[in-house]
Amino acid sequence: MKVMILEDEAVALKLVEKIVTQNGYEAIGFTSASRAIEWLQAGNLVNVVISDVMLPGIDGFQFVKFMKSKKRLAKIPVILCTSLSDKAAVVKGITVGASDYITKPVNAAMLIQKIETAIQSAPGAVMIVDGEPIIRDVLDETLSREGYFTIMAESGEEAVEQLKKNKVSVILADANMPGMSGIDLLKRVKKEHSDIGVLIMSGHQNNVDEKEIKEAGADGFITKPLHNVDILARVGTFFK
Repeated sequence: MKVMILEDEAVALKLVEKIVTQNGYEAIGFTSASRAIEWLQAGNLVNVVISDVMLPGIDGFQFVKFMKSKKRLAKIPVILCTSLSDKAAVVKGITVGASDYITKPVNAAMLIQKIETAIQSAPGAVMIVDGEPIIRDVLDETLSREGYFTIMAESGEEAVEQLKKNKVSVILADANMPGMSGIDLLKRVKKEHSDIGVLIMSGHQNNVDEKEIKEAGADGFITKPLHNVDILARVGTFFK
């Protein structure tokens, strides 16, 4: 799980980064919102953002507005940091779209609790499991552009490991992968994570028994070559 931290004071930034990393998260720090925006516009994503209100140039409120204006970023929760006495900033932050706030000086336990709450309340990721890099990249681009957070795995075994570390709402898995096949992954997911949707993908030429897939608990079957409209429609049903 990735946590972006926006804080212009170096000591405060290091402190929050330390709290975040000690609790198992990957910290990505920036001293200005403009640099963070550049990084996000380059195609990068995070699970949650912690932003100081008082930042040079683009402040915390303007940063939240930017996030909410972009379909790809709008679902990422932003927690604003304010001073204890600045109640007006809290109200304004919630009004512009911040998911929560925390007061300074930051309490480590409270910060982690708010991060966990923000991640749990946010939509889960779409996991893409396919042995072909081009298929993973196409699906990633299609889904990310529509605001979905994606996680990619090139095998069923890697997908199982990713599920231990990430919140996932739906899995797109190729039926025919070496080692743990998509169908094997489907059966394991439905046994261990029954709330996660699984869509199985396969090409026309592959010998796949759709009846077996349905009986194993698949939530849908998608035939390759893939079509963006179909993919988005199928995935969208898990986020209503």
